[in-house]
Amino acid sequence: MVRYRDDHKDKTREDILRAAARMFRGRGYNGVGIEAIMQEVGLTRGGFYNHFPSKQALFVEVLRWDKDFVTRLQARDEDALSEQGIKVAMDYLEPKHRPMVAPNCVLTTLMPDAIRAGDEASVAFKDVVQSLVQEFERGLSNAEK
Repeated sequence: MVRYRDDHKDKTREDILRAAARMFRGRGYNGVGIEAIMQEVGLTRGGFYNHFPSKQALFVEVLRWDKDFVTRLQARDEDALSEQGIKVAMDYLEPKHRPMVAPNCVLTTLMPDAIRAGDEASVAFKDVVQSLVQEFERGLSNAEK
């Protein structure tokens, strides 16, 4: 019997999330099947169910996991929406960066799918948007102090 490292299942799960996020952003929720995602990570469809109960559950997890813009804002050094926070936002929203941001951002690419993929997906998307709003509110309220 092959013995896997202790972190094997976690790493595999993250590989699936990463591949699914990229594929969902590129092709949309309905344009990607479980088999294609698993093929991308070099596994079989049967292995999918060791990590996620359904494609919809995977999609919800992708929405919660893949939030680049929010993560960048949360990682800034200061609480105030200072030059650093504004720079993060401006860099992210800069038109010349659109070709890089669009295929990599849940907010810009998966909103229509999140709305159509069921209540859990809608709630997950709303949570990501709410996290973004909270980061701006945190920055603005601390800037006023």
